[in-house]
Amino acid sequence: MAEAMATEAGDPKSAEDEKRFDVFELMAAIVLGLAAVGGAWAAFQSGLWGGNQASAYAEAANMMSEASALVTEASNLATEASMTANRDADIDLQVKRLLFEGAHANDEALAKRNVALAKYLYSDQLSPQASKFLGIPEREHFEDITDAELAAANAKSLDDKYFDALYAEASSQYDVAEKRQKDAKARFFEGQIANYNGDVLSLTAVLYTVCLFLAGIGLVFKTRVRWAFGGLAVVALVASSVHIFSQKWTGLEAPQPEAPPSATAGPAAPSASAAATQAPAEGTK
Repeated sequence: MAEAMATEAGDPKSAEDEKRFDVFELMAAIVLGLAAVGGAWAAFQSGLWGGNQASAYAEAANMMSEASALVTEASNLATEASMTANRDADIDLQVKRLLFEGAHANDEALAKRNVALAKYLYSDQLSPQASKFLGIPEREHFEDITDAELAAANAKSLDDKYFDALYAEASSQYDVAEKRQKDAKARFFEGQIANYNGDVLSLTAVLYTVCLFLAGIGLVFKTRVRWAFGGLAVVALVASSVHIFSQKWTGLEAPQPEAPPSATAGPAAPSASAAATQAPAEGTK
């Protein structure tokens, strides 16, 4: 009799067991779990890109400071070269005038004095670069320079080759500074790309958060309305996942100590900038 009544009334335990399993709740749990993992990964990647951005900006600033120092050094070298060039050109002009006046003077003493003064100016007053360019031999005393050597030097002029050689060091330093500036700009651009990638992944984290919101709201309702929120949550999850997998990811890199310079090696060349980070197809910030 009791068994019949229990059968007619239904088993409470069996009905409770059937209510425990809910397909929507299972779907919502899966969506919430995947969205949480995806959002955490997007936030992690965004943080890594932020670190890459800061490192790139700091390195670019250091490179630009080095370039500025090189420009200052090159300017000093150019100033020194200009002063040397002006002095050499003035001395060469004086020698040519002295020899011309001596050659056309009727006074033999004046001619000898002008020749001796010309030898002194060429031997002791010219810069080593000008002396070498004009072919003036090194002598212990300027009187040891022969008239033929003086005439050969006087026949030459300080032309563009001499000035190019004189400014070569300053020009080379300017080239190094310019290259350093280009490296700094390239490294700064890498920082901009890293900033862009971090911003895009932050947007991905926001999309995953929207997915969490929709799935959570769906669990509140007990009517069919929850399936609408659940569907929207699934769409948001798919869109977020497509978005995150279309972005450029980066990884952790442990800092490496700089190797000490070798005692026999020359000055270290400027280090090459890090490999350029590829940006997504949307563009850069």
